[in-house]
Parts: sequence; C-alpha cells; structure tokens
Amino acid sequence: MTRRWSVIVPVKGDAAAKSRLRVDDELRGALALSFATDTISAALAVPEVAEVIVVGPASLETTVRGLGARRVDEPSGDGAGRSRLNSAIREGLRRVRDPRHATAVLLGDLPRLRPAELATALTAVRTPRGLVPDASGAGTVLTTALAGVRHVPLFGDGSAARHRAVGYVPIPLLGPPSMHIGLRGDVDTIADLGSTTDRVLGPATRAALR
Repeated sequence: MTRRWSVIVPVKGDAAAKSRLRVDDELRGALALSFATDTISAALAVPEVAEVIVVGPASLETTVRGLGARRVDEPSGDGAGRSRLNSAIREGLRRVRDPRHATAVLLGDLPRLRPAELATALTAVRTPRGLVPDASGAGTVLTTALAGVRHVPLFGDGSAARHRAVGYVPIPLLGPPSMHIGLRGDVDTIADLGSTTDRVLGPATRAALR
C-alpha cells in the first residue's frame, strides 16, 4: 500500500525572513516568498503527498491557498530564531488531519526542489524517523516520521547532529549529490542562490530575480 504524507512547511514571511541575503528589503522579501512558493509547489506535485500545511502569517494566505496548500498561524509569543522555527513546526504537526499519514517537515527555502527529488526521499524512508541533511551536512532540510511516531523538531544551525542524537536516521539517497541538489540546496545567502539565470531554479524564484 502506498504511504501517504502530510508535509509541514514553516515559512517566516516577515521582514526578518532570509536576513542573511544581502539585498534590499523589498527584494529579500520577494525572494523569501518565491523560495517558499517553489518549495510548496514541488511538494504538492508529489503523488504521495496528501496535504501540505504551511505555518506562517496571514499575509501568506492568498498565495498558499492559490497553490492548493493550507495555511495555519504560528503560535504567538514563542521567541525568535531556532525557538520560533521549531514552535511553528510543532504547531503544523498538530494540525495534521489524518493520523494515518506519515509526516514530513520540509524547510521552505528550497527554490531548486523538484518533485521527483522529494518523492524519491519519501519513498526511501525505512526507519521510524528519517532526515536529509543540507548540502553542507550540518543542517537539516527534511525530517520524516512514520504514522504514529512523534517528531522532535530541532532545526537551526547544526541541526543534523541534534536530530541524529534523538533518533533520526539519514535517508539513503542513491546516486551522486547532483541528483539531489534541489532537495539539499537550501538558500541562506546570495552565494547559495548561484546564478540569477539558473534554469534549475523554480519559476517563482526566476521571476523574482528578473
């Protein structure tokens, strides 16, 4: 039987989003939204994904609903940085409607993500909790939990080691790293983004860079 997934995508969606992108505020906000749009669109295109829950501010409602995902508010008064991110993830997980679904947490800054990459990772899950590290190996871009297994979100700098310490097992991704560049390639800086003419970038991000 095909495993069905609920995917949680936390999106900050305010003036502090992607603060390490050294561009003007208007472009930084547009890029943060475009990264999230391309990430959500890719997740929704995976046949095994039953729902995508976006945790973020009300300003995202029209965009998120237009894509076919569901938005929920972040919990209020939960700090900043790592604490805020993990609190938002826990809120998204609480909003999963079908307890029979496996759950995945996917960061919202993956503008090169292709549906096939995410589908391959989800299909390769063999352990109760799984993870995919970012390209550096230090961070985490995806965590998974089988139905009935509780997530322990510990995202933030150096999160891969923290996730492994609480039982997340790296998901075996076959093939060379170039096959997974979209899934493992989160964007925090302009250098991470690469060429503005990169045709591997999702359509929303390419449009924001024009």
